Amino acid sequence: MLANKLKEEENISISMKVAGFISLICERISMTMIIIMLFIVWGQVFLRYINIGFPWAEEVCRYMMVWLGMIGATILVIEEGHIQISFLLDKFNYRIQVILKIIVHIITFWTIYHIVQYGINYAVSGSRMILASLPITRFWPNLAIPVGGLLILFNLAILIWRDLKILLNRQTGFNGKEEK
Repeated sequence: MLANKLKEEENISISMKVAGFISLICERISMTMIIIMLFIVWGQVFLRYINIGFPWAEEVCRYMMVWLGMIGATILVIEEGHIQISFLLDKFNYRIQVILKIIVHIITFWTIYHIVQYGINYAVSGSRMILASLPITRFWPNLAIPVGGLLILFNLAILIWRDLKILLNRQTGFNGKEEK
């Protein structure tokens, strides 16, 4: 997805290349996790027919979904794929649109920063609790929040930097739009 956009773009910054590489890794991890979850769930369904089951299957899938959500959010941030109400934004000229995007990215950055702060405390507090059906602490599943949040912060910083460069230099945007 983003990797394809990056290949097409000739004059791309190093930060966007790094973001594209991280996005590619996140996509591969997500696909792998979905395949693993698929086999776990299929195995669980099959084994229940013969009155056997994995006691850990539900818990593993639940925590893998949390990791998938955070990794998926990371991918969507750099691709600017999250849901947005753009009909109002489209009414403004390109310069105002970029300014409003920067403001939204800064507010999002501030929010995610606090989520990461509390996520670290949450993960650390789970380091003393053992999961019910797995021999690991809650630290590892809870680590999805700060890890995903840090990746989101990195991507938001890149987007803010890119938009500031566009605003100050009147360059062509990553999506190919030019200021009129």
